[in-house]
Amino acid sequence: VQNSYATEIGKSGGLAGVINWTQEISRDTSIHNLLRLQGIQEWYVNPDHAYALIFFSNDLLVLISYLIPAAAILALIVCKPQERTRTAAIFLVGLASILLMAGSHAPFGYFYIFLLNKLPGFIAFRTPFYKFAPGLWFSFSLLLGLFISHILSYKRVRIIPDAITRVAIITLILAYSFP
Repeated sequence: VQNSYATEIGKSGGLAGVINWTQEISRDTSIHNLLRLQGIQEWYVNPDHAYALIFFSNDLLVLISYLIPAAAILALIVCKPQERTRTAAIFLVGLASILLMAGSHAPFGYFYIFLLNKLPGFIAFRTPFYKFAPGLWFSFSLLLGLFISHILSYKRVRIIPDAITRVAIITLILAYSFP
């Protein structure tokens, strides 16, 4: 089994070929892009990509792309004391996903290359965005849900009625997803 594994790696350019592929595919996976959920490599290399230009040039979509990670981080701050451990664990899953999704991109790319070189079987993760993005999406969805739940249940000051808040949240989600 070990020889056939080495043979297959050799056919794809060996470990150096896998590392070169990972470096190419991770070129635009900066932490900034990943936090904004815009680390898909094809968005940056294909000038005719159907969605990328809209997400990069529409001011409303750019604003929303910053609101998503802000709301996820704010979930840590606004959560109830008894929910802090769970919320922090969810946040750590997202943080670990971001670090792994970035692949060989700086500033933590050396760690990913180290794992490719030293951890047996890690070579299967040569396209890091697609392998680790579900962890970020899952954690962001939970954190956003916790944040929105807190906003909707906040009872002290009711500046905006619940119905308007719900419509605004749904509208933002649809506006961001329209492309």
